[in-house]
Amino acid sequence: MWSRVSFAIFPVLWLVMLLGELIILLRRFTRIKSEAKKTVEIMEHLEGFMDKLYVQHLQVQLFSLQVYVNDFKFDIFGCFPLDWTLLRSMASGITTYWIIFHQFSHMEKHRT
Repeated sequence: MWSRVSFAIFPVLWLVMLLGELIILLRRFTRIKSEAKKTVEIMEHLEGFMDKLYVQHLQVQLFSLQVYVNDFKFDIFGCFPLDWTLLRSMASGITTYWIIFHQFSHMEKHRT
């Protein structure tokens, strides 16, 4: 009895633990991305207080332009973005294949 329960519970717990780690990781990366976007606003605010003749103003302006132009993203080898779209695409793929497998198993049961 307990062996059947453990075979059912441990894979589910393992899956929940992996999904929890993925959600924590995605939250951190999206928070970093939002903080990078805030940096542009802070740099633009800083530009207003600087004298336009100094070299530092040009450096701040170039850095602000670089952060604004280069979108700050994390991805896995350029294939999968590390944001909430990864989790959504994983869930949609799993759901799609689950439905297909269910339909084939249902078809096999009614065939015999």
